[in-house]
Amino acid sequence: MRMSTGAVPKTRAVAQQLKLPIGCVISPLADSPSEVPVVDYGSSGVVRCKRCRTYINPFVQFIDGGRRWKCNICGFTNEVPHQYFSPLDGAGVREDIAKRPELVKGEVEIIAPAEYMVRPPQAAAYLFVIDVSYAAVQSGMLYVTCKTIKSVLDKLPGAPRTHIGFITFDSAVHFYNLKSSLSQPQMLVMPDLQEPFLPAHDDLLANLNESRALVDQLLDELPTMFSKTNNVEVALGPALQCGFKVMHHIGGKMCVMLSSLPSSGPGRLKMRDSAKFYGTPQEHKLFAPQDGFYRARALEMSRQQISVDLFLCSQKYVDVATLSMLPKNTSGGLYFYPGFHPSTHGEKFSVELSSVLTRRTGFEAVMRVRCSKGMKVSQFHGNYFVRGTDLLALPNVSSHSTFSVELQHESEALGLPVLYVQSALLYTTSTGERRIRVNTVAASVASRAEDVVEKVDIDTACNLIAKRAALLSVKSGLQEARKMCEETCVSILRGSRPAAAFSQGLQDIAPTLQLLALYVQSLQKNALIRGGTEISADQRAFLLHRVSGMTVPVTRVNIFPRMYALHSMPSNAGLPAKDGQVGESSKNIVMPPFMHLALSQISANGVYLLEDGLNIFLWIGRAAPGGASVSLFGPNGLDNKDLSQVRLIRNPKDSMNMRINAMCDAIREGREMFQRIHVVRQGSPIDRLFQMRLVEDRAPFPGGQRSYQEFASSMQKLTKLKIPH
Repeated sequence: MRMSTGAVPKTRAVAQQLKLPIGCVISPLADSPSEVPVVDYGSSGVVRCKRCRTYINPFVQFIDGGRRWKCNICGFTNEVPHQYFSPLDGAGVREDIAKRPELVKGEVEIIAPAEYMVRPPQAAAYLFVIDVSYAAVQSGMLYVTCKTIKSVLDKLPGAPRTHIGFITFDSAVHFYNLKSSLSQPQMLVMPDLQEPFLPAHDDLLANLNESRALVDQLLDELPTMFSKTNNVEVALGPALQCGFKVMHHIGGKMCVMLSSLPSSGPGRLKMRDSAKFYGTPQEHKLFAPQDGFYRARALEMSRQQISVDLFLCSQKYVDVATLSMLPKNTSGGLYFYPGFHPSTHGEKFSVELSSVLTRRTGFEAVMRVRCSKGMKVSQFHGNYFVRGTDLLALPNVSSHSTFSVELQHESEALGLPVLYVQSALLYTTSTGERRIRVNTVAASVASRAEDVVEKVDIDTACNLIAKRAALLSVKSGLQEARKMCEETCVSILRGSRPAAAFSQGLQDIAPTLQLLALYVQSLQKNALIRGGTEISADQRAFLLHRVSGMTVPVTRVNIFPRMYALHSMPSNAGLPAKDGQVGESSKNIVMPPFMHLALSQISANGVYLLEDGLNIFLWIGRAAPGGASVSLFGPNGLDNKDLSQVRLIRNPKDSMNMRINAMCDAIREGREMFQRIHVVRQGSPIDRLFQMRLVEDRAPFPGGQRSYQEFASSMQKLTKLKIPH
């Protein structure tokens, strides 16, 4: 849980002057380097404020000898339950404080009693809804899907209660009876697309343990069953309706694999992508959903605790903007593989699908964020459905689930010296336990803008600015989003110094803001909101969706990528750090020094690695020694090879090779998206994708034609601050 600043403005006037996003980014189940304490309140019941329902936390105050406690969120004085009572010592601290992690730790997991359950915890259920049309079969998507699912069956959470089911679709919807007493899976076909119904009400979701042999058999046979198909129709809408009927009584995770634009039955979509809209004021209309069918299905699923993970393995336009409503409103995930081919996308697709199926997952979740009196939540970002005014409905939640909240003043001034924010996630573990994950943070309240700026977390602030830009670009267009970013940058910089100081010439910028101009100018050139015609509507819609649930570390490198010179890296780069050095990943790998993201920094005889949180690029200069290519890519290096088919090899006998592999592994560790390595030869067609990430250079679109040095100079003139450039 990261706040955008450790000091929030005391008054609404200072907040409006500064225009700094006030809020926090929350990954409630994020993997922790240490064990999260588990709290069992037993007979005393969960200890919460009677008025605002805040969970007791390290910032509450015990009074009256320990018999009462004062809520840090609303100020209400609560009676301490008899079973929870402890005397206070001379300093006013409970004598049992060492045994009460909820009064010491900012993050705890509470065992929820029976009253926190609407129904008994259900078995973990997984339904696979798989496109088997001609495009899905010919592209190899069906084969990779079946192979991957089969490889992770033993790792699915929730055993031995785990349930599993399969639906396939083309111009019809196919069900599979997996009843354990059968000798082989039984296929049932539903040709009615307008009013689809279940041909059987039982055994379409089977216990994985009991029906394992049938599941293995089905996954082996599916690619062969449809190998000769000529059916090009895709009835996604009816397949989703049928999937809902299969799962609505139990909820769970629905994984949907799609290869083409839905073309049959309810939910059929029109081809609306056209290059003539790119770079025009009309382009943003391509990022909004076509109609309400998929959002309506998503809300229906959310109410029944069904989450949708959508895997789009398309050769052509598939309308990501419309289909993304499914994961967006069901707390699912969106995964996109444009131009899908097993040799180029198979590893990424397989790794991401495996991760979705095997990572720690919570079911039937809801989350609420509370903050101190005088502030209120003004905006949520992420994949969820808002139930009521501030309760996020989350059918699924995982270690990668990330939600952001923006706060604004509800009153003219805050009356307390500290602002508190608490998130509470109520969920069911895959083993059927009801838990509450509580995170609480505190930020001081500052009267002066300069004091607010002094404690800015620039990475978190820019995470929220990027999410604002994503929302605005869909509503008003890319140009408006870029304009908002620049105006926000100017406001923050100008607001960081007293008005009287403007007559005193150039002043030093606050250390916390030294990267703001660089990040904002980089964001304007990011594929998320950059202008021009280079980025397809589907790719843009995917990024707009993905950034809304992006963590702070990924946003940081997505906005301002990291580039390293591999041909001149230090001798310890790619090796575990020693003598207290801090490296990357759990293996503490030393990374080379960062480079400026400018073409002038790159040499034709060099080899460079660049990562942007979603991709890794290996750039090879025209004059790079042939030995470097052989070390990275095997015999003959890149000679006469299709770059899209080239892979970074692993050669334990080659030190340079293993060090570079170690760096790539370190970069990938812990990321939700598997970062595919793109091999780029200087001057090849893909070189333009690499150069798009060189955000300190000028970019060929209106509004992007300033280099960072030119942008920093303009900021300096406007703000009278010394902007590093």
